[in-house]
Amino acid sequence: HVSVVSQEGLEYLRSCPAGKWDIAILDVNAQSPDSPLEAPPEDFVTREALGELARVTKGGGVAVINLLCSDPALFTTILQRVQDAFHGTVCTLRDTGENADENCLLFALNMRDPDWPPATK
Repeated sequence: HVSVVSQEGLEYLRSCPAGKWDIAILDVNAQSPDSPLEAPPEDFVTREALGELARVTKGGGVAVINLLCSDPALFTTILQRVQDAFHGTVCTLRDTGENADENCLLFALNMRDPDWPPATK
């Protein structure tokens, strides 16, 4: 089952129950031509907002963040914040081809659940 929520994102994150989503996708355009951060807006990549994103993602769940940032230092800062919020488990997917832009997908595994990963027998 898939549910799509379309409303003010930060407001939704703050009001959403903990552990509600197996997968949470953050794909928001910044709409700021002067910023090196095109997606998502800076308000969505603060420590507080990323903590809320981790909170609403189930233990063992994944948050996917569409990140478009032309400033390498800012990219590194945001990546560190995501790693902090999700306890270090982040995979990046980036096109490195000849015509690639700065677009990157971050896959953050929520390791906050002490029962995840499940023990193997």
